[in-house]
Amino acid sequence: MKATLGLATMAMVAASMLAVGCGKKGGNAQNGASLYQAHCASCHGTSGLGDGPAGVPLGATNLTDPAMHARLTDEQMAERIRKGGTKMPPNPALDDRQIADVVAHVRTLRR
Repeated sequence: MKATLGLATMAMVAASMLAVGCGKKGGNAQNGASLYQAHCASCHGTSGLGDGPAGVPLGATNLTDPAMHARLTDEQMAERIRKGGTKMPPNPALDDRQIADVVAHVRTLRR
């Protein structure tokens, strides 16, 4: 009985941790997809090719490029999203969790 109660308690703690994201590295790509569409697609395009209406004249980064993915760590990508870059504006409206979600989504765009 004691072992069963201990296992049940451990299972409940593990489920709670997963529910709030504890111990989970990285973001949620599914949540990131909607954030990407709202904050990034106008420049980087809906599929990440850099072909969004505002991005074409700026030469927006092709987010499907494997070389870009190899060159940037998740932390570097998050910093670029947070602070902006040469032609990319910063995104102060996004919190750290949302930025992690966008990074997770961008990682799914790699071809």
